[in-house]
Amino acid sequence: MEDTKVLGQVGVHGHFDITSQLWKTKYLQKGCFSDTTGVLRAVGPLARIMALDLEHSVFSSQCVFCDEISPEEDTKQCRNCGRNLINHFFWLRDREGDSIFLGSPVCFKNEHNRSMAGVITGVDMNISRERIEVHAYETKKGTSTPLLPTEINLEKVVLKRSHLESRATDLRKLEKDSPEIKILSHRGLCGQCRGLYFLGRGELLHVEGGKLDTAQYSYNMLSEKLRIAFDQRKIFKSKGQKEKVLFVQENINQMLEKQKELHPTLSSVSVGCTRCGWNIFQGPVHFNSST
Repeated sequence: MEDTKVLGQVGVHGHFDITSQLWKTKYLQKGCFSDTTGVLRAVGPLARIMALDLEHSVFSSQCVFCDEISPEEDTKQCRNCGRNLINHFFWLRDREGDSIFLGSPVCFKNEHNRSMAGVITGVDMNISRERIEVHAYETKKGTSTPLLPTEINLEKVVLKRSHLESRATDLRKLEKDSPEIKILSHRGLCGQCRGLYFLGRGELLHVEGGKLDTAQYSYNMLSEKLRIAFDQRKIFKSKGQKEKVLFVQENINQMLEKQKELHPTLSSVSVGCTRCGWNIFQGPVHFNSST
């Protein structure tokens, strides 16, 4: 029986399992949220979504199916319902075996065998609906002329688990600074109407003399530095180097504070959806649909 059909059921360990009609939307970091059981989504600037650090988020230990929190740091499964936690779904891999998840930049072949590149903006981990949602565009192959921002036609592509495992799809993880992905740094996904919009003067990013607003650029740079700092903290922590962990943590706190200082500036410029006015400092609007 699917989660959406009942209010609750007994988990594999005999505990009550929360289902979609009782599930309260969980808001996490950088536009990440869960509006139904087993599903994670992300909205806002794509560069911000790519900076998601799910490993250090509350959901690295909180089950997306029954809401149970497993306090052990290295646990792979929920202690209540027995399902895997978000960092341990083995099917979330590209063709090279690298882990992919919400915010991962990827390239793949669509059903028409056309090359596409984009960012994973949704993941459904329910057994009956295992799939990812990618906001992607068709890349320009066979020419050295780069695409302009106005030439990119982003669309939502749903890839089922069978697609991820298919050689025909050939899904591969990309670097955030790869040409196919870097050009998306000025685009955002609306948390209300789910439309795609330009950030600030992003439509002029590749026009001579044009650039992203300084505040948006600074925010994106801080997000990248934070990602590196979190990686460093993880390495130092695994080696038991407490002094270095404290040093990196201090830098992280400072960068988070600088990001917070940018919020008023960002909210006063064009960083919101031009269709409905939603911006990244508003919570995502709940909508009930499958990934």
